[in-house]
Amino acid sequence: MPNISSPNFIRKEHFTLHEIADIIGESVSCINYWRKAFKILSWRSKSFNGCWKFTRTSVAKFHLIKNLLRNEKYTIEEAKQKLLNHGK
Repeated sequence: MPNISSPNFIRKEHFTLHEIADIIGESVSCINYWRKAFKILSWRSKSFNGCWKFTRTSVAKFHLIKNLLRNEKYTIEEAKQKLLNHGK
């Protein structure tokens, strides 16, 4: 797991799926599934090498999704509704 208090992490503005998976402790396939299921997630775009790049805001949303699904035991649909209401 990366050291999120390191200067390199703190300065970083965009993250790959692999980095997000390491940060929040989920598999890359899980993060990719959430990316597709929660269309409200705003990813930046694919970089020149074809990797998705995400902003810090998106990383925070993945944290929230993980909490809703894993800790609070929401279904995907319930979590989507919670996130839509959370943004209002």
